[in-house]
Amino acid sequence: MVGEIVSIRKAAIGTKVAGRLASVPLFVGDLASAGQVMATLETQDLELSLLQTEANLEGTKARLKILETGSRPEEKKQAEEEMRQAKANMENARSDLLRVRDLVQSGAVSKSAGDAAEARATVTEAQYQSAFQKKALVDLGPRLEEKDALRAQVRQLEAAMKMARLQLEYACLRAPFNGMVAQRLSDEGTFVTTTTPIYLFIQTVATKIRYILAFWCHCERSEAISPISRLLRRKAPRNDSFPLVGLRCI
Repeated sequence: MVGEIVSIRKAAIGTKVAGRLASVPLFVGDLASAGQVMATLETQDLELSLLQTEANLEGTKARLKILETGSRPEEKKQAEEEMRQAKANMENARSDLLRVRDLVQSGAVSKSAGDAAEARATVTEAQYQSAFQKKALVDLGPRLEEKDALRAQVRQLEAAMKMARLQLEYACLRAPFNGMVAQRLSDEGTFVTTTTPIYLFIQTVATKIRYILAFWCHCERSEAISPISRLLRRKAPRNDSFPLVGLRCI
């Protein structure tokens, strides 16, 4: 009777992201269980990308919190004071302009003095209008569109951070199932892509085991398979990854 353990699954496996191999620890004949690390890429760039995305996300969340909180009482008070001061400056400039105009007409001051007073009145009026609009915005608070735009940025950065973490995880090659390295196809320092195989990985070891049993020819087939299977299982690795298949009787 000849028992044969054959490969029932095999795969050419590699990483899901491109990069330079930092570690390829297994060699031909080494066993690996499902989920075991079989190779890793250099991850400095991926780690920096993740840190940058996290920092951008924190900053955007902070700006969104400011918008959602609205203007503080101190900001409203400051805007009110700036508007009052700008209004007082404007009214003073207007009064000076009227007085200087009379002096220009009487010849007491030059025309250039009148032009300067005119310019000051124009500037102070523009400053008042700016302060007035600023106070109105502070009282109203951020627009809904601004909040929605920042919320969208937060969602986008959260998705980018998940992707960065996933790529960092993909930089680590893990065994897809329990098995053995049949071929080692790439070494440390090699730049690999998503289509570059690093190992040829098989689920079982192809070997032949021959047993000669006396008097087996007098047994029924169904009766003979059971002790032979038990014997093969004692000889074969005790691992679900190496099932006994392809038994043939001679």
